[in-house]
Amino acid sequence: MRLFLLGAFANAKEVFVPLPGGGKLGLSTRGSTAFRVRVLTTDNAPIDTPMVAPDSEDAPFTSTSTGISAKFGSITVDQGKLTLKDASGKVLTTSDPIGHGDTGICSTQPGTDITGGDRAGDPTTVTDAAACCDYCKATTGCKAWIFGNPGDEEGNCWVMSTVAGTTQSATRTLGGMGSGNGVYLSTKAGQLYGRGSGKGDATKLTGTSVNPYVDNTATYVPHYYTTDGYAALGVVNITTGNGKTNNLPARYGTDGSKITWSTEGAFELYLMPAATLDEGTAAYYSLIGAPAVPPRYGFGFIASRWGWENRSYIESVLHQFRDGNYPIDAFITDFGWFTTESDYAYPSEGKDYYHDFNFSNLTFPEPQAQLKEYREKLNFRMGGIRKPRLGNSDLIKFATAQGFILPGGETGLGYAEGRNLNYGLKAARDWYAEQQQHYYPDGVSFFWNDEGETDFYTFHWWNVAQVQSLRATSKDTRFYSINRAWSPGMARLGATVWTGDINPSWDDLVNTPGMMLNWGLAGAPYVACDIGGVTGESN
Repeated sequence: MRLFLLGAFANAKEVFVPLPGGGKLGLSTRGSTAFRVRVLTTDNAPIDTPMVAPDSEDAPFTSTSTGISAKFGSITVDQGKLTLKDASGKVLTTSDPIGHGDTGICSTQPGTDITGGDRAGDPTTVTDAAACCDYCKATTGCKAWIFGNPGDEEGNCWVMSTVAGTTQSATRTLGGMGSGNGVYLSTKAGQLYGRGSGKGDATKLTGTSVNPYVDNTATYVPHYYTTDGYAALGVVNITTGNGKTNNLPARYGTDGSKITWSTEGAFELYLMPAATLDEGTAAYYSLIGAPAVPPRYGFGFIASRWGWENRSYIESVLHQFRDGNYPIDAFITDFGWFTTESDYAYPSEGKDYYHDFNFSNLTFPEPQAQLKEYREKLNFRMGGIRKPRLGNSDLIKFATAQGFILPGGETGLGYAEGRNLNYGLKAARDWYAEQQQHYYPDGVSFFWNDEGETDFYTFHWWNVAQVQSLRATSKDTRFYSINRAWSPGMARLGATVWTGDINPSWDDLVNTPGMMLNWGLAGAPYVACDIGGVTGESN
């Protein structure tokens, strides 16, 4: 096996191993706990993902005759087969030959459906998933297939030439690569932790497949810890979706003998040898960045509502809390703190009287004086809701001309079309940070970021812009925000999450502890528990 090195032999930055079927693997370390494996068909640069920001320098490694070795283990490659070992030399997993002509068309992801795509042929009815795969093989242009148990009036087997995105489904199995690439790792029926969760699987700490996406009350991430003895994080350089790009096409699934990664675009896999779930979770957080501890008030009770009518009403409620000796630390205001009405019914061009970065004269006619009094005399912090979009017509025209607007809107909900900011653009973040930086010296303590599932990484980059706003006026104030969804690595910014728009029901309350645990294992250690007042069943 020929190895190609960058840098000195004992401290190479990356080792390249050619693959028999073409392409190569790039091997290196990231931080003190992880190997990075880059699957390369071209000489593309490493993926600059916001998910990865190690706490420490990359671990030194040495090149062996077949791979690389570091203090926490080794990776070897033989005829395209990758083997991961721990520091004692124990084999943790071995891959099938990577990039060796196997299209993996019959590999499956149970519990997975697609959000859209192009059909390669007509649906049909078959006996099982294997027969559905055979139908795909016999259909020109078929790259993926879906087997339904049960099906519907069309049948129970659908064949696809393209896949726009994936989603969880208890009655579907996705087969093939979704027009992407595959990596297959051996497993001894390993239990997989750390996928994230939604309402439907919150009470289960292990799972068999994941299609990473963010949405209201659900976040799934391309990470797992397996009882085979290692943690993994998959990274791609694109996001996908139907109307909005809230999916990350770095999917995995297991049948008990193999863990299959199904990806689109360039792919990198981080592998972290770890004997226990505790060690694996610690290694994972070391890779994505240690979470910043929220300020003390963030651990207390915070009251949020939509309907703060005016200044006198706000102050009446705050005094009732204090007079009643409620242990409350902060309150959150919805639209009414910065504008006169919600923007849900707005057209794509917005309204000329809407305010995106102001205070409402009804609720905060004297914002600086009010917030100073609430904090110093009543010991209340105030947090304001933020939406990822614009409502003012002039600002929308400006942002559109600058290329700051994301395509699409809220799929199926019919609002925010052509008004969402693309926080992934530095120029857009700079502009947004400047517009709202006055809020911090005015007395706003934190932001409640809502409806930012416009892209898989919107919440991350949105928080980066808000940190920038804070740092423009304060170098040492601890940043804090609460977000409706999240992606790995956000917690290092000081961004926390809440459980989303759950219902005020016992069923949702039962799900909440499991959701918090699953999210903690997946990369969001600070989770606020909503009581569901957003829906009509509350009083």
